[in-house]
Amino acid sequence: MSESSAPKMPVADTNLVTLPNVQYSKDQLGNCSKKCLIKSTDAFGKTIHAVINGPEFADALKEHQGTINMVGEKRLVKNQEMFFVQSITFNLPSRTTAKASTQSSIAPKKPSDKAWEDLSEM
Repeated sequence: MSESSAPKMPVADTNLVTLPNVQYSKDQLGNCSKKCLIKSTDAFGKTIHAVINGPEFADALKEHQGTINMVGEKRLVKNQEMFFVQSITFNLPSRTTAKASTQSSIAPKKPSDKAWEDLSEM
């Protein structure tokens, strides 16, 4: 196929955003076959409706015991802001930080169900 007859791909004007130290609920990760919505909050306590693609992200998120950094794109879907995740960086909890402060943005090693319920209500 010559260069002039090749189909032109539209260039997307995307603005990627990084959300650091995000805490998330693991409740909806079990049934994530294609895309799933996870309840999460950013470092400032703002609720984020994050959409992840399939089991690759979901499996890793189920096993992780800390906060994450998400890179993605914010879009309006039916008048609601959604965050479409393109990549995730996992933050490992620091043993000294987790013990020293309960106000830390780092999740405890084994969060209680009550803590995640409180988080999902935010």
